[in-house]
Amino acid sequence: MFDARTALYRFIAQSLVYPENGYVSRLRDSIGKITLESLDNREISLAALIRELEALSSLPLDQVQGEYTRLFINAYPHVPCSPYESVYREGVLMGESTEEVNRSYQKWGLVVNGEEVDHAAVEFEFLAFLWSLETREALDEAEHFRKEHLARWMPRFSADLAKHSRLGFYRELAELIKPACMIEGMSLHSPEINPLLSA
Repeated sequence: MFDARTALYRFIAQSLVYPENGYVSRLRDSIGKITLESLDNREISLAALIRELEALSSLPLDQVQGEYTRLFINAYPHVPCSPYESVYREGVLMGESTEEVNRSYQKWGLVVNGEEVDHAAVEFEFLAFLWSLETREALDEAEHFRKEHLARWMPRFSADLAKHSRLGFYRELAELIKPACMIEGMSLHSPEINPLLSA
């Protein structure tokens, strides 16, 4: 269960970074580590995403980079899917929610510089990090962070991504993001899971 959730969040994080050489091969490796049976969520499916990932591999890298730039960095008249929590929640870059996110990172000894603090990729990577620790404290923090941050803006972000992307891969990624950020961690406190947790 822990490995599957870590792999899921890490795959999403890696999908949301700027595509460089090796982008598709890294995503192939990452998606292969997700075991849907362990996630126990019927809303999550990977079949279409895997097909679109293979289709992505046939495209020139500069085409993928161009679409990433249009969606997340620079487009006229506005960026359709700004990847920053503060933009969705407050309408500004580097808002109060950015500071809240940064305090969460600092609590765990993590340092993220500049405007990347509340970038979607960094927030999902933080969830992956917390789940990888497999301690009650870390998983409680992961659940708090999911509810107070990702769940508050990812539904709108994923809807915008599905609406505006010209590449099937990003549309299918959007279909994965919404249920992925809404999976609750309450089952971690069940009698079956409790013995698996470190103190």
